[in-house]
Amino acid sequence: MRKLNEGAITMWKALKSTGEIAIKYKVTRQAVKKYLNRQGISTAKGQFYIACEVCGKKMHRSRRYIRKARHHFCSFACYMKFIENPKYNQYRQGQKIARKILTGFGLKDFVAHHRDGDDKNNDMSNLLAFKSQADHMAYHRFAPAIAFNPITQKWELQLSKR
Repeated sequence: MRKLNEGAITMWKALKSTGEIAIKYKVTRQAVKKYLNRQGISTAKGQFYIACEVCGKKMHRSRRYIRKARHHFCSFACYMKFIENPKYNQYRQGQKIARKILTGFGLKDFVAHHRDGDDKNNDMSNLLAFKSQADHMAYHRFAPAIAFNPITQKWELQLSKR
Protein backbone atom coordinates (compact mmCIF):
# COMPACT_ATOMS: atom_id res chain seq x y z
CA MET A 1 0.00 0.00 0.00
CA ARG A 2 2.95 2.30 0.63
CA LYS A 3 3.78 2.38 -3.06
CA LEU A 4 0.45 3.88 -4.12
CA ASN A 5 0.13 7.66 -4.14
CA GLU A 6 -1.77 10.53 -5.78
CA GLY A 7 -0.54 9.30 -9.19
CA ALA A 8 -2.84 6.28 -8.86
CA ILE A 9 -5.81 8.60 -8.33
CA THR A 10 -4.79 10.65 -11.36
CA MET A 11 -4.56 7.48 -13.47
CA TRP A 12 -8.01 6.35 -12.24
CA LYS A 13 -9.52 9.71 -13.20
CA ALA A 14 -7.86 9.36 -16.63
CA LEU A 15 -9.94 6.15 -17.02
CA LYS A 16 -7.05 3.71 -16.53
CA SER A 17 -8.07 0.30 -15.20
CA THR A 18 -7.07 -1.05 -11.80
CA GLY A 19 -4.94 -3.59 -13.67
CA GLU A 20 -2.99 -0.86 -15.49
CA ILE A 21 -2.45 1.04 -12.23
CA ALA A 22 -1.38 -2.17 -10.45
CA ILE A 23 1.24 -2.91 -13.12
CA LYS A 24 2.68 0.59 -12.89
CA TYR A 25 2.95 0.53 -9.08
CA LYS A 26 3.83 -3.21 -8.86
CA VAL A 27 0.94 -4.08 -6.55
CA THR A 28 -2.19 -6.20 -6.95
CA ARG A 29 -5.46 -4.91 -8.44
CA GLN A 30 -7.10 -5.51 -5.09
CA ALA A 31 -4.52 -3.23 -3.40
CA VAL A 32 -5.32 -0.49 -5.94
CA LYS A 33 -9.05 -0.92 -5.34
CA LYS A 34 -8.61 -0.74 -1.55
CA TYR A 35 -6.40 2.34 -1.83
CA LEU A 36 -8.90 4.16 -4.07
CA ASN A 37 -11.83 3.23 -1.79
CA ARG A 38 -9.93 4.49 1.27
CA GLN A 39 -9.35 7.77 -0.55
CA GLY A 40 -13.13 8.09 -0.99
CA ILE A 41 -13.20 7.08 -4.68
CA SER A 42 -15.81 4.52 -5.67
CA THR A 43 -14.51 1.68 -7.83
CA ALA A 44 -17.94 0.11 -8.28
CA LYS A 45 -18.86 -0.76 -11.84
CA GLY A 46 -21.03 2.18 -12.72
CA GLN A 47 -22.26 4.07 -15.70
CA PHE A 48 -20.92 7.43 -16.77
CA TYR A 49 -22.60 10.10 -18.84
CA ILE A 50 -20.83 10.85 -22.10
CA ALA A 51 -21.88 13.01 -25.07
CA CYS A 52 -22.31 11.77 -28.64
CA GLU A 53 -19.59 13.34 -30.83
CA VAL A 54 -22.05 14.20 -33.59
CA CYS A 55 -25.30 15.36 -31.99
CA GLY A 56 -24.17 15.93 -28.39
CA LYS A 57 -26.88 13.67 -26.92
CA LYS A 58 -26.01 12.40 -23.42
CA MET A 59 -25.78 8.63 -23.01
CA HIS A 60 -24.72 6.08 -20.37
CA ARG A 61 -21.49 4.15 -20.94
CA SER A 62 -19.27 2.01 -18.73
CA ARG A 63 -15.64 2.92 -17.94
CA ARG A 64 -14.53 -0.04 -20.04
CA TYR A 65 -16.46 1.14 -23.10
CA ILE A 66 -15.19 4.70 -22.74
CA ARG A 67 -11.58 3.46 -22.48
CA LYS A 68 -11.95 1.08 -25.42
CA ALA A 69 -13.52 3.41 -28.00
CA ARG A 70 -11.80 6.47 -29.50
CA HIS A 71 -15.11 8.03 -30.56
CA HIS A 72 -18.55 7.72 -29.01
CA PHE A 73 -21.89 7.76 -30.85
CA CYS A 74 -25.47 7.43 -29.68
CA SER A 75 -26.67 5.70 -32.87
CA PHE A 76 -25.55 4.13 -36.12
CA ALA A 77 -26.89 7.19 -37.97
CA CYS A 78 -24.55 9.47 -35.99
CA TYR A 79 -21.65 7.10 -36.66
CA MET A 80 -22.35 7.15 -40.41
CA LYS A 81 -22.61 10.95 -40.37
CA PHE A 82 -19.22 11.10 -38.60
CA ILE A 83 -17.38 8.88 -41.10
CA GLU A 84 -18.78 10.67 -44.16
CA ASN A 85 -16.07 12.65 -45.88
CA PRO A 86 -17.54 15.76 -47.53
CA LYS A 87 -14.21 16.38 -49.29
CA TYR A 88 -14.32 12.99 -51.06
CA ASN A 89 -14.26 13.51 -54.81
CA GLN A 90 -14.55 10.22 -56.66
CA TYR A 91 -12.62 10.23 -59.90
CA ARG A 92 -12.10 6.78 -61.45
CA GLN A 93 -9.18 7.91 -63.61
CA GLY A 94 -7.39 9.13 -60.46
CA GLN A 95 -7.85 5.70 -58.86
CA LYS A 96 -6.28 4.05 -61.91
CA ILE A 97 -3.35 6.46 -61.84
CA ALA A 98 -2.81 5.84 -58.11
CA ARG A 99 -2.81 2.07 -58.65
CA LYS A 100 -0.32 2.48 -61.50
CA ILE A 101 2.00 4.61 -59.33
CA LEU A 102 1.84 2.16 -56.40
CA THR A 103 2.35 -0.86 -58.70
CA GLY A 104 5.73 0.69 -59.53
CA PHE A 105 6.84 -0.30 -56.02
CA GLY A 106 6.28 -3.99 -56.80
CA LEU A 107 2.92 -4.17 -55.04
CA LYS A 108 0.26 -6.66 -56.18
CA ASP A 109 -3.34 -7.05 -55.02
CA PHE A 110 -3.78 -3.89 -52.97
CA VAL A 111 -6.30 -1.11 -52.35
CA ALA A 112 -5.16 2.42 -53.18
CA HIS A 113 -6.12 5.16 -50.73
CA HIS A 114 -5.94 8.95 -51.08
CA ARG A 115 -5.30 10.53 -47.66
CA ASP A 116 -7.06 13.83 -48.44
CA GLY A 117 -10.02 12.14 -50.19
CA ASP A 118 -9.29 13.79 -53.55
CA ASP A 119 -8.75 11.10 -56.20
CA LYS A 120 -7.21 13.67 -58.52
CA ASN A 121 -4.37 14.36 -56.06
CA ASN A 122 -1.91 11.56 -56.85
CA ASP A 123 1.08 13.07 -55.06
CA MET A 124 3.21 10.41 -53.28
CA SER A 125 2.59 12.03 -49.88
CA ASN A 126 -1.17 11.62 -50.45
CA LEU A 127 -1.14 7.88 -51.28
CA LEU A 128 -1.31 4.72 -49.18
CA ALA A 129 -1.71 1.08 -50.24
CA PHE A 130 -3.62 -1.40 -48.07
CA LYS A 131 -3.21 -5.17 -48.41
CA SER A 132 -6.96 -5.73 -48.41
CA GLN A 133 -10.28 -3.93 -48.42
CA ALA A 134 -10.70 -5.07 -44.80
CA ASP A 135 -7.55 -3.16 -43.78
CA HIS A 136 -8.76 -0.16 -45.78
CA MET A 137 -12.13 -0.13 -44.00
CA ALA A 138 -10.47 -0.63 -40.60
CA TYR A 139 -8.43 2.52 -41.30
CA HIS A 140 -11.61 4.44 -42.19
CA ARG A 141 -13.26 3.19 -39.00
CA PHE A 142 -10.39 4.53 -36.85
CA ALA A 143 -8.71 1.20 -36.12
CA PRO A 144 -4.98 0.72 -36.72
CA ALA A 145 -4.19 -0.87 -40.09
CA ILE A 146 -1.03 -1.91 -41.94
CA ALA A 147 -0.45 0.12 -45.12
CA PHE A 148 2.40 0.71 -47.57
CA ASN A 149 3.75 4.26 -47.43
CA PRO A 150 5.39 5.19 -50.77
CA ILE A 151 7.45 7.97 -49.12
CA THR A 152 9.26 5.64 -46.70
CA GLN A 153 8.73 2.60 -48.97
CA LYS A 154 7.79 0.50 -45.95
CA TRP A 155 4.71 -1.25 -44.59
CA GLU A 156 3.70 0.75 -41.52
CA LEU A 157 0.94 0.87 -38.94
CA GLN A 158 -1.42 3.70 -39.94
CA LEU A 159 -4.10 5.37 -37.85
CA SER A 160 -6.72 7.72 -39.23
CA LYS A 161 -6.03 11.30 -38.10
CA ARG A 162 -9.66 12.22 -37.54
